[in-house]
Amino acid sequence: MEYFEYLEKDNISFKTFDVCYEDDFRIAEKKGSVNLYFFLLKNYYIRIGQTMKIRHFKKAFVQRGLVPYFFLRKEALLERLAAKLCDMVVYDYWDAVWVGNPIYAEKTARLAHKVTVVNTYLENKFKKWNKQTLNFPIAINLNHYAQKTNYNLINEGTLNLIYTGQVSHASDMIRILEENVNFSKLSFKIKLTLICREDLKSKYFEIENLPFDLQKMSSRMIASDLGIYAVDDNEYNHGKLAMKSLEYASCQLPQISSPIGLSPAFEKSKDFVSLDTKSNWNIILENLYDDAEKRKTISGQSFIKVRENHSIIASYEAFKIIMEF
Repeated sequence: MEYFEYLEKDNISFKTFDVCYEDDFRIAEKKGSVNLYFFLLKNYYIRIGQTMKIRHFKKAFVQRGLVPYFFLRKEALLERLAAKLCDMVVYDYWDAVWVGNPIYAEKTARLAHKVTVVNTYLENKFKKWNKQTLNFPIAINLNHYAQKTNYNLINEGTLNLIYTGQVSHASDMIRILEENVNFSKLSFKIKLTLICREDLKSKYFEIENLPFDLQKMSSRMIASDLGIYAVDDNEYNHGKLAMKSLEYASCQLPQISSPIGLSPAFEKSKDFVSLDTKSNWNIILENLYDDAEKRKTISGQSFIKVRENHSIIASYEAFKIIMEF
């Protein structure tokens, strides 16, 4: 939707098709396998109709991250049909949905005229299947984010972290922190503001659990000292885009992040402090706690990277090149 006004200004006619909302999928999933099966079957029939309509268009852009049911498919029948009906079909993998069925992802990539991905790891992976695999910077509307200006510690004697994400990811992040930080040897306390669907706890540090509220997200981020993104080194995490990392940068919030699944625009040590498993995390946290200027510098540099590479207009310009408008 963010591109609509730009497409209209460029006199590019377009039509969008939706399949389902993510919440619909989650509700069907919770009701059990039978209910989920019929839900996915219904959506597959919707896709058949949409694929047939593709013959009326010169080009098509399909976001695979918005197709939650494709992992059940065995054959790329609709993708094969789309390739015959339209001169250019581009499939966009902006998240790690492909991990559940890599064979299907490979078939889709080989049938596509182009594939777009969100990081270098995926670019190298998909290029084995399709040479026309391109990095596509996801768009961030910076107007939705307030920027941090005060880099003094929120509370003296405490380093305030913030994280937002799904329950399973939040649980993993807490575990990774507990495994890599010796909290008894820190010269300060750690407090984590956790925005999640469920309340979580740690026996090593304080967690303030808050419900997800899009309107308050930005203000909560800038009311923290650091954003954190810590993940395990595995195929799933390499094959996704860490949106929260982009959101931290959009708020000019300094971040400590695993160097996995980040925007290709971000440089280690310049735009984020890397939480490498070989590093001493206590030293990293102590240094950031003591150095307000470093926190400010990192946040400013990451904000510039987002503005130059992930703003709506920057993303739209990349989209035009990909789609050959």
